[in-house]
Amino acid sequence: MSNNTEVIFDNIEQRILKEIEDAHYAIFVSVAWFTNKKLFNALLEKAKNNCYVSIIIQLDEINSQSGIDYSQIEIGRSECFKISKEAELLHDKFCVIDFQKVITGSYNWTYKASHNSENILILNDPSVASQYISRFEKQKAKFQDSSIQQKSATTVCANIAHVSPKTTTTIQNGEVTPHSPKTKLCPHCKKEIGYNDTYCQHCGIRHDGLPNKSRFVVTCKKCLRKQEEILIDATCTKYCTFCGSNSLEWECK
Repeated sequence: MSNNTEVIFDNIEQRILKEIEDAHYAIFVSVAWFTNKKLFNALLEKAKNNCYVSIIIQLDEINSQSGIDYSQIEIGRSECFKISKEAELLHDKFCVIDFQKVITGSYNWTYKASHNSENILILNDPSVASQYISRFEKQKAKFQDSSIQQKSATTVCANIAHVSPKTTTTIQNGEVTPHSPKTKLCPHCKKEIGYNDTYCQHCGIRHDGLPNKSRFVVTCKKCLRKQEEILIDATCTKYCTFCGSNSLEWECK
């Protein structure tokens, strides 16, 4: 068996709690039934401490009667989605931590599962984690297409908006020539950047009008530019916005 894979049959709840506590940046959870308040409270603490938490559960009586207020997780960018059976019968049981570690197996995140014969695998492999995150995003898309429940907050994986430059004109030899500016000043550090740049390559702050909530600044080791991670998903977290390199270095502020 690979050194990156661990099989666990006993004390599963305690091990999942430990993996949650060790997370730094992001946690994706997709489980049909989530009634274990210990696990939920551990995720809630992470959300309160600027870790992005995204949960998908089944919209049914089991979760409705759990006594958990899932909306509590909606702190900063964190979110919880409930998929109706009319959209899809959710039966996945997996968690992705920090874009590199996957927890999956038979174990639902319920108190009952703690007394069952269950198992989980923990795989420490970014390529596997990326596939599970893609699965997660497809599930979330099904939620968003459903009319059963609508979430008012902006989703984390919204497309990055670019600012449209204002057209100016110059007059030369009696002819009017429209053109768009190529640069502007970053409103934060006042240094010159490209007009349509979403991130300032000097200070790393996003400045396209989206709310600045938790600050995660990533420095590319290849081009040395910085970008602020407001949108956390598999693509923008793995690759540099400027040069496309995957040599990124995190810094939490």
